[in-house]
Amino acid sequence: DGDYQFRAVVTDPAGNSSNSNAIEVVVDNTAPSAGTLAFANLTDTGTPNTPAVTTDGTFDLSLSGNADANGTAVTYQVSTDGGTNWTSTTATQTSLADGDYQFRAVVTDPAGNSSNSNAI
Repeated sequence: DGDYQFRAVVTDPAGNSSNSNAIEVVVDNTAPSAGTLAFANLTDTGTPNTPAVTTDGTFDLSLSGNADANGTAVTYQVSTDGGTNWTSTTATQTSLADGDYQFRAVVTDPAGNSSNSNAI
């Protein structure tokens, strides 16, 4: 990882030389910190359980602690098969049908490195 500048130095047979323009590239191979995913505005209507049991099919997903020096993009995913297959969803869940759901956030930095949050 790092910030690199490159240039060419052209030298003729008499020893005269000149420099080309400099070009810059930033190499980023490090995945961002995914942070911690939690429920927001979810009412656990059963006894306090892990996982939460609710009749509330409308709630939000809240991600905290995701970080990268160059910024991040966050997408959310849902699985209904125990985490084998994931599909895109939004941070706001509405009108969910009865079922067992897992959610996670995928955090991607500008270089395309990504990491997954915890699944809840």
